[in-house]
Amino acid sequence: MTKTKEILNAELAKLSDDEIAKILAETPEETDISTNSLAREIIYNEKDPCRWAEICRTAGKNLETTKERRIALAIEEVNGLRRIPGIINIYRINIILIYIDGKLWSLPEGKRKERLTELYFYNAGIVYSMIGDFKSAVITHEKEASMATSFGRLNAIYMASMCTFNQSIIDGKAIESSYEEFRKSCGAFIKILDKNNSTQARWIANIECNLRRADILVTAALDPLVKRYVTLRETSDKVFAKLPEEVQKIFPEYVKLLKAWEEIISAHIWTFGEDCQKKSSTMEKLQHAEDLACDVAGNEKNPVDWRCDALVITALAQLQHNKINKTKTTLKKLINLKGYGGYAPKAIAERLLKSLE
Repeated sequence: MTKTKEILNAELAKLSDDEIAKILAETPEETDISTNSLAREIIYNEKDPCRWAEICRTAGKNLETTKERRIALAIEEVNGLRRIPGIINIYRINIILIYIDGKLWSLPEGKRKERLTELYFYNAGIVYSMIGDFKSAVITHEKEASMATSFGRLNAIYMASMCTFNQSIIDGKAIESSYEEFRKSCGAFIKILDKNNSTQARWIANIECNLRRADILVTAALDPLVKRYVTLRETSDKVFAKLPEEVQKIFPEYVKLLKAWEEIISAHIWTFGEDCQKKSSTMEKLQHAEDLACDVAGNEKNPVDWRCDALVITALAQLQHNKINKTKTTLKKLINLKGYGGYAPKAIAERLLKSLE
């Protein structure tokens, strides 16, 4: 831990939430609250987005807070609320978004208004995605992209293309073309990111996970028996490419899923062999994939999206293992999983289950 981090932790330990709220309420205009070191500490290190949302809500009620600060704090309240694991309060978030939308117009024209509008679109787009309204999310992120420059623009294009991809999976149409567009947007965004910047390192990890997630969902949607993968050497090379350190450090739980995916592909490549040892290894790999994915799916602390992805991988492993009844059970469990998220995996599960009935 660095000296700066030690000081920050020590300061946070001494401050009450009301005192932190007062600090935020008094931050100068023209500054982004999301880049405040307190935000990073509470959201990412303490992993307490609910606390951050309540602090921002309290700060926004401060009588001395300016209109610009109230809007900025409301955006940060949404930023915290949307990150809370489990079933989130969409009603409360929607009320805040309506408030922000109604107040933004009253700010004077200029760069600050544009920046807050961009942040509003960014958070609103993510909320739309969380409730499965990917079409609205695409429109919102495209508006964000039209206002942003450099990092923000490529980020918004990446988010919009991911939403388009998810919608294509749900519709069962234009899956391969939206997949290719998504991969292009990932490549363009990741090129400008610096792994030595803590915020950008999280984006690198996010992109790397979502790239591999897209591979999994395309396979589950179009090729659930994974027949095409064994003939595409460049694809298997991509699957086995070493995960960047950022992913393993920031999203260790999701790495379990990626290892399970590697096992499925590896098992399929092994099936080219005829000897008993290789066939035995195939079964072991598929069982290991199933066990890893089940572990992630069963952890209720994981996001709903991750748990749904895990159940997709579980079903794929079971299907390769010819466990048809178990596959059906897993698909039904996926379809009925409660909470916001997992819309694309659920659509895949419904179609695959129908094909197995």
